[in-house]
Order: sequence, then structure tokens, then C-alpha cells
Amino acid sequence: MLIKGDLRKLGFAFDSQEFLVDLTLISSFYFLYLDWRFEAYIYTTTFEKLVGQRGGGDNEVQLQEIINIANHIGQKIDENEAMLIVSKLYGGTATFNEGKIGSWKKYFLPRHKVAFKNIPGANEILVELGYEKDFDW
Repeated sequence: MLIKGDLRKLGFAFDSQEFLVDLTLISSFYFLYLDWRFEAYIYTTTFEKLVGQRGGGDNEVQLQEIINIANHIGQKIDENEAMLIVSKLYGGTATFNEGKIGSWKKYFLPRHKVAFKNIPGANEILVELGYEKDFDW
């Protein structure tokens, strides 16, 4: 829905007949939020930092990220408390399809890739966020 720019369908998915922003491109959607990364009161994380080894990431990075998030919201936690959070963090929810870094590549078919690459600004977002090195992915 985001690739094709039909957010009315997205609104219906959340039981809403109206949508707040008229977006026609996936890049427009993400450009709304990219600058938030530079605000001191905003903490930005990534899926890759949160999934740990069970999701194809790194356990130390995951643990440190939980501590960083807690610190950002004014909660000082020690490593044991962070490990308790980590033990409950991964999987077991409807929001994880597979919960593995890079697993999207199995589901993002060539036609999806073509559609995505044809959207102005979409490749720039992937490069800016560090998901791709260049536009030749």
C-alpha cells in the first residue's frame, strides 16, 4: 500500500475512513520523519539493533540498545534488568513475520523491487538510513 501510495487502504486497515496525510509516494511518508533523528528529545533505534542474535544481530548491541533507550526516557537500569527485558523482547507477536535481519529479501519479489526503485526518493532513503550502499541493490 505504501509503495503504490494508496493510503486509503492503510486507513481502512486501522478501522478509519479518513487519513491524516495525503501521501502519494512511500518516500513522502518517510521524509516526514527523517529529520526527527537529529532532535535531542527523540531517540532513534533500528530493528537490527533490537533483535539480537536470535534475529541475526548481535546480543551485545541489543543489550546496550535496551540500556540506551531506558536512559533516554530517564530510567536507569543495570545490565541484569536489561537482560530481563531482552529475554521478553524478541518474537512471539503478530508484528514479527520472521524477525530475522534481511528476511525481507525472500518476500520482496522482483516486481516489488522495480516498483520501489521507480519511486522518486525511495532509493535515497535506503542509502541515507544505511540499508544500502548505493542505488544498485
